[in-house]
Amino acid sequence: KGLPEPYLKRTVEGDIGMRYCIEGIIDGDRLGIVAKHCGFEKKKIEQYCSLVKNNLAHLPVSSEEVKIERSLAKVAVETAIQRHAGTLKSIYTPMGEVFVQSGKDLSNVSVIIGTGGAIVESDLPSEILKSISFNPAEPLSLRPQNPEYFLDKDYVLFAIGLLNEIDPDIAFRVAEKSVTRLQQ
Repeated sequence: KGLPEPYLKRTVEGDIGMRYCIEGIIDGDRLGIVAKHCGFEKKKIEQYCSLVKNNLAHLPVSSEEVKIERSLAKVAVETAIQRHAGTLKSIYTPMGEVFVQSGKDLSNVSVIIGTGGAIVESDLPSEILKSISFNPAEPLSLRPQNPEYFLDKDYVLFAIGLLNEIDPDIAFRVAEKSVTRLQQ
């Protein structure tokens, strides 16, 4: 609908994060989604978020906190992909049903690279990242269909992008050493 989406673009809203903007993850009905993912009461999740917000250096220490942290990361990733992936809308015309695309078609994206502490330090990073992929419950979403998952374990992805403009060969070699494929 409207002008075609540009091929290259970056969108950052900055209202969801694992520390400074942790409340953004549990806004609205997302608190219930986090609770469903981790199996804990909403109050327990709110208490953990408050703890983290007041102590940004806090890292999960118990198995319960690890589970909450993983669930928060998963919902943050789900929220981000819902915002960034386009959708199809079914419209009926005299010629029959047609689909109108709104937003970016990410269905052919073949690589997902996870970065950031909540993903990199997770015991199950692929579980978090799989939230990005196509979900049959949302058949009109234009999420990646069948991507491979990688992890930026050394937090160098930003530098690789900058270095690529100067020396693509070196950037590629750094990426090969620092970005690892996750088991599916």
